[in-house]
This record gives sequence, structure tokens and C-alpha cells, in this order.
Amino acid sequence: MPNFGMDTEIDASLDNTAAVEKKLGTKLTATFKEPKGHPKNYFVPDFGLDNEIVSSETNTKETEKDLGHVMDATFEGPKGHKVDYFVPNFGAQDVEVSYT
Repeated sequence: MPNFGMDTEIDASLDNTAAVEKKLGTKLTATFKEPKGHPKNYFVPDFGLDNEIVSSETNTKETEKDLGHVMDATFEGPKGHKVDYFVPNFGAQDVEVSYT
């Protein structure tokens, strides 16, 4: 099998990696070891509701008042569709169906 040397994209990638390592002053390393995990039980500040959430809730309340209906979201699945209903037979097979 002929050897045409290193692929130009791989060569460029290695050059870029070397440049970044030099700029950061550290060697980038990779490992197949399982990661140690992340810190837990750290403080998370509460800045209150986001302005867009407040606006959305206000708009929802105003619309419910205007329409006289309260939006009631649910996680229940849909009731389903009708089954076992009459389908008329017009005698001939559909042309599109017969082509396929």
C-alpha cells in the first residue's frame, strides 16, 4: 500500500494543537479513565424569576381573563381517535394506489 505521508488536515490539526499548548503553557492530554465526577452540594444563588417568565405569566393571566377560560395543562395522553367506523367503497381502486 503506498504511503503518501500525513494527511494535510491531520497535520494542520496537530500544528493548531501545538500552538494552543504553547499559548496556554500546558500540554493537552486525553485519557480513557473514568472521570472523577463534578462537585455537588454547592451554593446556587436565587435571582428570582426571569423578566421573560414574569411577562409570559402576566400575558397568560390577561388572556385567560379576556377569553374567560383558564389554560389547564396536563400530562395525560390524548383520548385517541375513532376506530371501527364506516368507510365507503366506491368500487374502483384508487389510481395512485394501483400505480404503486
